[in-house]
Amino acid sequence: MIRTKKVILLLAGVAMICFMQFGRDVKVNSSMRSSGGNNTKEYLNITANRICIIDKEKFAQEIIGRRIENSYKEIYFTEQYPDEIEVAVYLNWITWEMRRKAFSIIYEYDGLGSYSFEIK
Repeated sequence: MIRTKKVILLLAGVAMICFMQFGRDVKVNSSMRSSGGNNTKEYLNITANRICIIDKEKFAQEIIGRRIENSYKEIYFTEQYPDEIEVAVYLNWITWEMRRKAFSIIYEYDGLGSYSFEIK
C-alpha cells in the first residue's frame, strides 16, 4: 500500500514537471516599437513558461519565427516587419515579476534577405 502511494506520488511529480517544462506556450508580456529615419526597432518581453531552456539558439529561432509569422495569441502585429527585434526572455512569471531576464535575443534584418541574431 505504501509502495503504491509512493509510485503514484512519483508519477504525479514527473507529470507536473513535464507540464511545467513542455505543456505551456510562450506568452508575450509587452511590446514596444520605435522608429527613426528608415529604421524600425521592436522590443518584446516574453515569458517562456519553462523551468529551463537548454538550447537557447533553437528557442531564439522559434521566437523570431513566431514573430515573423505573427502567430502569438496575446498580440497581433499590424506593422510591417521591423529592421531589428530585441527580445527579453524570462523563464516564468516569477522571474518576470522580479525582472530577472534569463537572456536577450537581438535579431537584425538587413532588408536584402539576410539576417543575424545574437543571444546575450
